[in-house]
Amino acid sequence: MGGNLLGGLWRIDWGTGMGSTFAKVTVTQTGGAGQPADEPETFSCPRDTNENELEGTVTDSTGTASSIPIGDTLQAEVCLDPSTGTYQDEPLRTKFRV
Repeated sequence: MGGNLLGGLWRIDWGTGMGSTFAKVTVTQTGGAGQPADEPETFSCPRDTNENELEGTVTDSTGTASSIPIGDTLQAEVCLDPSTGTYQDEPLRTKFRV
């Protein structure tokens, strides 16, 4: 699994019958030794996980997700547990799958 998400062209499936969004995404791991400092925040990643900041631009979409305009930006912070490969959305602590 590894300790980081990889950037590139991502496909995000929103749910049954909702379509998909395609985005060019960059990933930056923050807060560790030799990494950019993490910003002050209300929520933080659980202990023994790594925070990854995602930034991207929508390149295409299908189905209902087509209402998201091409060129829109996306941002997210996810927490990675390197021992299990499990990702969580940082603010909501909901499961995030890539």
